[in-house]
Amino acid sequence: MKKGQLKAFADRKKSCAGHSYDFTDRNMTDCTPEEQNELYEQLYARGGFYLFAGFREIYTDDAANDWVYAMWRDKVRAHINNPWMQEKLAPTIKPYPFGTKRFPLEQNYYDLFSRQNVSLIDVNENSIAQITPKGIQTADGVEHEFDIIVLATGFDAITGNMTQIGIRGTEGATIFDKWTAFTRTYLGLMTTNFPNTFLTYGTQGPTALSNGPHGRCDWIVHCPQFVRAHGFSRIHVKKEAEEAYTKLVGDLGDRGLWMKVKSWYTGANIPGKTIQHLDFSGGVAAAGAACVVEKI
Repeated sequence: MKKGQLKAFADRKKSCAGHSYDFTDRNMTDCTPEEQNELYEQLYARGGFYLFAGFREIYTDDAANDWVYAMWRDKVRAHINNPWMQEKLAPTIKPYPFGTKRFPLEQNYYDLFSRQNVSLIDVNENSIAQITPKGIQTADGVEHEFDIIVLATGFDAITGNMTQIGIRGTEGATIFDKWTAFTRTYLGLMTTNFPNTFLTYGTQGPTALSNGPHGRCDWIVHCPQFVRAHGFSRIHVKKEAEEAYTKLVGDLGDRGLWMKVKSWYTGANIPGKTIQHLDFSGGVAAAGAACVVEKI
């Protein structure tokens, strides 16, 4: 493990998702149906995130996305005995572009729904009425008893951790004040009017990916060293640079299927929040390359 550690850390900076593997170099349209099936059968058998080592087009092309969803759907439905649950957990027609929301890269997860002690409730049809001393009561009046309730919805993702901090910039405004109408950053690392303030792994970085902080923090460590070495006391972002980078984030996001789904990474889960690309969808390698270009 330790022997290959340095190479593993280096390799993950070169891939889109920050893994030690990446998309195939082949285009889906250049492969026969047999070759497409063979690739995804191999990836599915390997399990986990390897499903992301397929064709790039699945995030930009509706037809390619339909194909990989159908493959995943059929695999999942084979583990679920109840037809109603099949349709809820892996619908015949995809409810949104596959991969634009998190889906379980599971180990026996869907098999659990065939157990007698496991129930599935669609809160779109039968909403939560209240939390009770014993569990949760749904709109139909039924009380479902639980030992543990996990609260896993409603978070103000990507920007919320920063806007709740009361730091004020050079013009007296907080980051919340600055980002209320529209969020803007430079490289996902700094924002105008907040000198010497670094966003470790947040807004408009490759933040939805788990293995990106290392490269971002390298840049943050290097930046103050450069500032001090050249006799300066602070560094700030020009408005033009911030505008250009924010436009790049939006342009990259618009190339994909991301805006066809209501999700936390566009702010759509928070009432009143501006809908925009809050994540750098170019991936870890492209974000790292941008930092190298702008290396001080």
